[in-house]
Amino acid sequence: MKGTIPDDVDADADAVPRKGKVVTTKPPPILPDELIEEILLRIPARSLVRLRNSVCSSWRTLISSSQFAKDHLRRSMAVDPALTHPRIACYGQTYLYPTIGVFSVRSVMGNPPREPTKVVPYDYEGSFRLIIGSCNGLMCLHDEEGQAMLWNPCTGFTSQPLEIGCLLSICGFGYDHVNDKYKLFAVVKKKSGESVSRMFTFGPNSTWRTIQDFPHKLGDRNYRGSMVDLVGLFGFR
Repeated sequence: MKGTIPDDVDADADAVPRKGKVVTTKPPPILPDELIEEILLRIPARSLVRLRNSVCSSWRTLISSSQFAKDHLRRSMAVDPALTHPRIACYGQTYLYPTIGVFSVRSVMGNPPREPTKVVPYDYEGSFRLIIGSCNGLMCLHDEEGQAMLWNPCTGFTSQPLEIGCLLSICGFGYDHVNDKYKLFAVVKKKSGESVSRMFTFGPNSTWRTIQDFPHKLGDRNYRGSMVDLVGLFGFR
């Protein structure tokens, strides 16, 4: 006589799976890489910097890539046109460390003028105290030892110093979109007193080359600003 199973006992609790039957579970949903990148592109740059060391290696590699930085900048400027408005960077020396402030030209024209928005303190062993120019969120700094470097106030990134070897009288910093390089144009004075025009290129292997002399008398004035690349022609603004 077959026994009956009490109502309070689960009939499947001790049941043995039938031979050949495979028990499967659904894997967690996986987002496509394209969707992940689109989500990360919408996160503000400062938040990405804070998250960079807390995410998986694949995300960290994506966030740190130069192409992602370009896409993020392009999207940010499209979403917030105010990012394209002219800005002024000011340098201030305090007792403990130098600081750099940024404010828009519009705020200067206001009544009363607004205080500049302070960015992270510039923290470096050297003394890069001269702001040559800025482009795409990067600042080009120059020191009294004849070196130049790139600094990103948002991420804290600093490039390897570029040896110039002298002070600059006429110079400009800009982006060469054809070769995808940041460049520094400078008219430098040699020890002999001769002036030559050079183009410095930032990168893992920073280089410089002598170009055609700048068609302008140096005099005693200093000319520093943003270099504009107009299909092989360079100007200042």
